[in-house]
Amino acid sequence: MSLNSESKLEPVGSAAGVGAVSSAAVKRPSSRAYFWGFGLVVLALDWFTKWLVVRNFQPYQSLSIWGEYVQLTYVRNAGGAFSLLANSPALWRSLLFIGIAAVTMVVLAVLAYREKQAGWDFLIPLGLICGGAAGNLIDRVTVGTVVDFIEVGVKAYHWPVFNLADSAIDIGVVWLLAVNLFTGHKASPAA
Repeated sequence: MSLNSESKLEPVGSAAGVGAVSSAAVKRPSSRAYFWGFGLVVLALDWFTKWLVVRNFQPYQSLSIWGEYVQLTYVRNAGGAFSLLANSPALWRSLLFIGIAAVTMVVLAVLAYREKQAGWDFLIPLGLICGGAAGNLIDRVTVGTVVDFIEVGVKAYHWPVFNLADSAIDIGVVWLLAVNLFTGHKASPAA
């Protein structure tokens, strides 16, 4: 006996042939796996790198990776991007940033679920943004600040210190903008 495309038992001498399995019987993973997979990878890498920095650095300690251009510098950011609202009342600031991250994650998960024909070019950046938001959300909920440690710049011109979660969010946003603006479509159909 062999399996046909509907996974029903069928006699050996049938039209499907001995031991034949239709390609429809082999299930491919949902394209939403891109969303969940990339989101979880970003979250895991973000958590691991922050753990390494907290374990091995003192606050404001730096390690040069590539001269003055790239350094690891451990800081705790109470604010948002560019330390936005860092000097605001702690409770108000924490609730605001926790709320923004939580709402963002829910909206992205709903988008990933609802866009049935979305392809990898739409779901991967959603996953990057969601994973980054989750990484920074965990920091805010557990310690009230976000661990930042990547510092880049030249001489007196240095970008504010950031982390992998921030990078994933930025890459995801730019990617989505490129898909939406430059290709003229929302996302390619799932392959």
